[in-house]
Amino acid sequence: MDGTDSEERHTEIEWRDTPLQLPDGMYPAEQGKWQVFTQTKPNLEVRIGAIYALERIAQDSDRDHVQIMEILCAYIRQNAPAPAEDYWPELEMKDSEDEGPLEADWVDRLNAFRKAQEEAKAKLSIREDIQTALTVIGRRSTKQRRLEAGRGVEAPVPFDIPCPDYDGPKENHDYAALHVYRVNLNTWLAALKCFEGYRLDLRGANLRGADLSDADLNGALVIGTYLQGADLSRARLQGSDLMDARLQGADLGLAQLQGAFLRTAQLQGADLGLALLQVAFLGKARLQGAVLWHARLQGARLMDARLQGADLGEASLQGAHLRQSRLQGANLAMAQLQGANLTRARLDKNTGVIKTSFGGSAVKSVDFEMVPQIAAHVQDMFGDASVTLPGGHGPEHEDWPAHWSKFKLRRNFEKRWRKWQANPYAYPPPDPPEKTA
Repeated sequence: MDGTDSEERHTEIEWRDTPLQLPDGMYPAEQGKWQVFTQTKPNLEVRIGAIYALERIAQDSDRDHVQIMEILCAYIRQNAPAPAEDYWPELEMKDSEDEGPLEADWVDRLNAFRKAQEEAKAKLSIREDIQTALTVIGRRSTKQRRLEAGRGVEAPVPFDIPCPDYDGPKENHDYAALHVYRVNLNTWLAALKCFEGYRLDLRGANLRGADLSDADLNGALVIGTYLQGADLSRARLQGSDLMDARLQGADLGLAQLQGAFLRTAQLQGADLGLALLQVAFLGKARLQGAVLWHARLQGARLMDARLQGADLGEASLQGAHLRQSRLQGANLAMAQLQGANLTRARLDKNTGVIKTSFGGSAVKSVDFEMVPQIAAHVQDMFGDASVTLPGGHGPEHEDWPAHWSKFKLRRNFEKRWRKWQANPYAYPPPDPPEKTA
């Protein structure tokens, strides 16, 4: 019915003897036994048709491509904004587990969290027009991405340069091979950081449960985006900025995340199996209970990352930065940690290190007193007197490694470490104690 004299028309829907469930800010007008309100509902068919029309224009017009990507990203952000409240299930972590061992009920808490996540994921749905827009931007052609790199003029895309592979030995530490690999990784990463072209902007969008599998999101801005339960399997996210992104329970299996920035991202319970994360920045990321089985994390920055209970079985972590990382209860079985920096890392009796390769790695300010399983690996590491060995043993004990310093090294620690890496069979006498300033 038409309830106004103006040219603008509204749809008015009437219910009789039926309770109304109205959106926030909308109130019914009482008219006897009838309740009346005005409602506007998006015409999804028209919107989806418009999105596909924009895709065709972008494919046919080089000049309009970047602007159309900007329009589609803005459409997603405006029509799927971040929720006012983050209601996603949380993994309960106790204060004592930040520095100390996991408590006895850890497994029960982790299983309850995983069950709650699966139930939450089963309820997820994303509006069809939003999914369509994501699909369109995720399947851009090589030519279109080159237009983005040159902001309308075709230019080289640094994200298309393959990330270097580590070709050193997997079982033993090869200082020269790892050094060359670190240099190659940093050179590759520098090219990504210099990118000045157009980047997809999905910051702060609510994309829970979205299907982004196989999507090309290289270099995208995904800061603070809600992606819980999303399917990002095989997605290309090299050099993308995912700072503060919510990725709990997301599927990132086989995703390409080399050089991605994931500082403070929430990845509890996420599946990163076989993901490519070389030189990715994961500082302070929350990865408790995450699956990183066989992930490639060479040179990755995992400083202060929360990895309690994570599965890093057979992961490649050569040259990774694990300073202050929390590895209590983590599975490192058959992982490759050659040349990794484990300064101030936290392990406990439940950290799995069966057949783990620690050759050439460094430990400093680490307490192994209650980590008896690490005893078989200390000869493969380099450390100083700031480390406590299993059983509470210090530098004066007979099992102190001959190549470890019996003093607490400060500025000279890395120099001594690198010197030992280059020739692990030459055991120079320990440096004298350093003078404090």
